[in-house]
Amino acid sequence: MRFPIVPSSTSPGSWFPHLSRLLRAERRLRGTRRGTRKSSPWRQAVYGLVWFLNGGDIANLGRGFGLSRTTSYRYLNEVVDVLAEQAPDLKEALDRARADGRPHLILDGTLTSIDRVGEKKTSVKGKEIDAWYSGKARAFAANLQGLMTPGGFPIWISDALPGSTHDFLSNAGAPFSTSISAPAEWRPRQSGARSHLLRAGMITYKSLGLPH
Repeated sequence: MRFPIVPSSTSPGSWFPHLSRLLRAERRLRGTRRGTRKSSPWRQAVYGLVWFLNGGDIANLGRGFGLSRTTSYRYLNEVVDVLAEQAPDLKEALDRARADGRPHLILDGTLTSIDRVGEKKTSVKGKEIDAWYSGKARAFAANLQGLMTPGGFPIWISDALPGSTHDFLSNAGAPFSTSISAPAEWRPRQSGARSHLLRAGMITYKSLGLPH
């Protein structure tokens, strides 16, 4: 899944109509008949963006919009999905950065709290552990990696990784900056963001503090 990123050039006043148009298009794609949903695309857009801006309990927020608990979660998931479809993948983000003349980018990671997840995995010590439990945060969490402009605006965010996953920048410290020198004919492979950036010539093993 891609995580939604709002373009820096977009003013807050345009977020609601933009998201409303995306939701309306999604409903047409699904064949949803007019008048069969609890809320209009505009009201669903307002509900979703209020949650993005303020967070909080989803069910409680939904009640304020006249939504049941189930519908509150479903509507928010739909908002996330239509926004995520607009987010660039890693190659697109790098191409855009080059086109914008960015002198360097910042690659950093963070942990975000999540509900308890029952998925298990085997640790490097051979013990069964909770895959989404982060020993660093001492809580269930998702590990997210982000690529940002020098000013800190995110242009790409990775898929959510289990909280037990070690940050691939942990040996180097973060954040760090790298020069952009990606070749024009760069095709990413499914090997993780660090491998993409290494192949693109944007970072080196030395900059990561890792052995060759």
